[in-house]
Amino acid sequence: MSVPLMHIPAPHDTASLTLVEQLVQWARRRIEERVFRPGMRMPSIRKLALDKGVSRFTVVEAYERLVAQGYLESRRGSGFFVRERLAGAAGAAVADLRPAVQASAPATIDLISRIYVKPGDSVIVGDPAWFQMFGRFASQGARLIGMPYTPDGPDLDALESLVQTWRPKMLVINSVLQNPTGTSLTAAQAFRILRLAEAYDFIVVEDDIYGDLCPPGYPGTRLASLDQLKRVIYLGSFSKTLAPNLRVGFIACAPEVAKAVSDQKMLVGMTSPELNERGVVQDPDRGPLPAPCGAVAGAARRRARKIRADAGKDRAEALSDAHGGHVRVGRHGRRCRRARRRGP
Repeated sequence: MSVPLMHIPAPHDTASLTLVEQLVQWARRRIEERVFRPGMRMPSIRKLALDKGVSRFTVVEAYERLVAQGYLESRRGSGFFVRERLAGAAGAAVADLRPAVQASAPATIDLISRIYVKPGDSVIVGDPAWFQMFGRFASQGARLIGMPYTPDGPDLDALESLVQTWRPKMLVINSVLQNPTGTSLTAAQAFRILRLAEAYDFIVVEDDIYGDLCPPGYPGTRLASLDQLKRVIYLGSFSKTLAPNLRVGFIACAPEVAKAVSDQKMLVGMTSPELNERGVVQDPDRGPLPAPCGAVAGAARRRARKIRADAGKDRAEALSDAHGGHVRVGRHGRRCRRARRRGP
């Protein structure tokens, strides 16, 4: 899908920037704010040059820089498109803030829980959800409150009731491809969650480790992008697309949160394995990481369709039987049991 040129503001009139730099800054900001969404076709070189009153060479150089920085990809004969691979991280970023490399998402959640969650605090998690991740909150003495899911995503009426009753310290949520239901937040759902977070003063931890498995053009909405990292702590991971045992992810958050998490990381485990981190961190000028394997993404989409089909027949039984290792959390935080496992 191309971008209507009449809706594109002119580049910033900044004397200190060249025309190429102005175009790069303009495009990056709109990608980070998700005005230009993953898979979207950028304006053609000819049209953008005419609209902005610059030469085609200027547009070509700007687009090539954006390709090198990982924001765009060039498709021969088709033009330039917003990349899928880094769209989640870019959408979560604000201004020039870059995500910080961390250990795996569960390890990062453990650090966050140590900083912000005290014994007796309530933490709302998805119901159903992955046991090992949320068991870390339980080990900190937190009360886990289950937020039920429908075939269309989280039950936000139930969430509002839970928030009013339990006044949680934190909400942990998969915004895209929730595990195990496969649902994703719409823009309206994301906006309502952020309104609740502001009204009742709780932190939102956005776990986006499955975002790279989205098909091209998938309309996923990131809470961090809408919130601009005021209340949202955004988590990403490379283990779902590069290697399951890599155990390297990243966090995007406000500077004061990043400092607290880094300090806690040093106190708890000094550092994570440098070799693994260097394996995924690249200078933006060297180009982006490779796109996720099509077979992996395709298998994930087929699995999500099967889950949703099963959910329509018998949601509770399907999710419990078909996804060993997930849990259902009692709405009032009284029980937390492992799901039954199906045989080999």
